[in-house]
Amino acid sequence: MIKIGVICEYNPFHKGHERLLSALRSAFEGEDALILSLMSGNYVERGDFAVLPKYQRAAMALRHGSDLVLELPYPYAGACGEVFAAAGVSLLTSLGMDEIAFGAECGDAVALAETADRLLSPAFEQALAEEKKRCPQAAFAPLRAKVFRALYGKDLPILPNDMLALEYLKAIKRQKAPLVPRVIPRAGQESAAAARNAFAAGDFAALSSLVPDDVAALLAKSRPVTLDKMEKAFLASLRLADPAGKTWDQVADAPSSLLRRLQKTAMSAESLDELLQKAATKKYTNARIRRALLSWTLGVTRERLAAPPCFTRLLGANEKGRRYLSSLSFPVITRGGEQNKWGSLVADALNFADRADRFYALADENPRFLAPILIGVGT
Repeated sequence: MIKIGVICEYNPFHKGHERLLSALRSAFEGEDALILSLMSGNYVERGDFAVLPKYQRAAMALRHGSDLVLELPYPYAGACGEVFAAAGVSLLTSLGMDEIAFGAECGDAVALAETADRLLSPAFEQALAEEKKRCPQAAFAPLRAKVFRALYGKDLPILPNDMLALEYLKAIKRQKAPLVPRVIPRAGQESAAAARNAFAAGDFAALSSLVPDDVAALLAKSRPVTLDKMEKAFLASLRLADPAGKTWDQVADAPSSLLRRLQKTAMSAESLDELLQKAATKKYTNARIRRALLSWTLGVTRERLAAPPCFTRLLGANEKGRRYLSSLSFPVITRGGEQNKWGSLVADALNFADRADRFYALADENPRFLAPILIGVGT
């Protein structure tokens, strides 16, 4: 059996995701193939809550081609693209995948691999470090693009799926992961951002053109989970923090200067939007600030984020997915009460992720599903 892993968020599941899974099914038609969706849990890479809870999103994936949906847990799911991709590649390797499949606007696997190699070259890393010293207030993405253009005379891809594809390829090379990359060219204009905006606005006519019919029907009965529903908790966390505390220097993806800027802004801000707008600078984008805010509130340290993921959680499976699951020795949490089954390291990481989920639940106004979605049980 060939095993293909897809690192994903499905936030929400749209027609582009449907096409990718369909393309994989077509590519392996007639072969014994398993498609695993390694999906972000209740937090996503842009430093935000997932718009719908993880089990509902897992059900979407199972209905549209995945055999098995496992969780990329917090804090990795809510980290920057580089950490998000590295954690995903590490988990896919531990789960025995043969290939990693991802969509990219470029669609040129050779060009993407060449760019990833250049980003990992000592010459580029040294030039980037020197440019950071010269321009300490510059945002990372444009600074990196500037250095790449100066060294290679080419523009670095800036479209979101291309950029994430590069992070997957870099992670594979750094980890020497035995994963064969499979690039699926993006064909449609659908985007998760457009679907989220339509969902938030209640524009179900627009939404129906972006997502499959069953997903549109689910979204029509649901309410989006958004960070602003927890704005008082965020503001209180910053206002009450001790600026002299040691924890300021340990927070992941959040230099102490940014946290102090956030605290100063929180003293007068009356909403989350106001906090984000006033704290933003050329160096710190809204996504970076949201990640810092979540890391501070939930206690994500640099040490925790630097360690590779040591467990995953079952979110959903069909019969083939359950059979494959039974062959794995890597820690896969299939139900509650398994905190101590795999030892103290897994117990600590699992408890941390569960704590983050309890925070998310305070903003979630949808019906709760607290167990994996299993298809074909008893058949």
